[in-house]
Amino acid sequence: MTVPVVLGILAIVAIYAGIKGYSFTGLLFGQKNPRVPPGGDVTTTGNVPTGSVWSGKTSKQGYTSPIIQNATFERIDQGVDYSQVEPYVALGAGIVERISTGWAGGTGKAVYVKLNNPITIGGRTYTGYYVAETNPLVQVGQKVRVGQEIASGGAAELGFLINGAPTPLQGGLGAGTKPTQAGTDFYYFVKSLLK
Repeated sequence: MTVPVVLGILAIVAIYAGIKGYSFTGLLFGQKNPRVPPGGDVTTTGNVPTGSVWSGKTSKQGYTSPIIQNATFERIDQGVDYSQVEPYVALGAGIVERISTGWAGGTGKAVYVKLNNPITIGGRTYTGYYVAETNPLVQVGQKVRVGQEIASGGAAELGFLINGAPTPLQGGLGAGTKPTQAGTDFYYFVKSLLK
């Protein structure tokens, strides 16, 4: 097959995936995008609401969006899956507690940042955040400031930490994965920072 034919087939598959409520990668693995709980507005793959971390915009509480305005939203599970070309930046000031390898069975590394000021949403306190499935741009023990580049761009999972760890997956890996409360909280928190 020629390159134009392959690209045409991929375009048709991507359109079909969107119509059926799948992300392109979800279609390959049989995973429909989990629906956002009532009041949410994202039910299929699409762009994150407008706003930009690169504008230097920081909330009064000292947080900024770790993603750019046109990052692609994939799904919510224990965190939130996004994709963007630009590096991911620090959501808030803190210290890199660890960098792990073999995230989710070997799909990259994860950067874990302990926040200087934990985030409380609906009575749930998140002590830090993580960026997984990309390459770290920081080192263990390094202090990071809000908006500092901490992980390379690409497809990644970002989410909150509770006592230094992500929340466990609900429903296991694959098509049965369901959104966690921490993943949903992270999605809406980042969305609020992009406004």
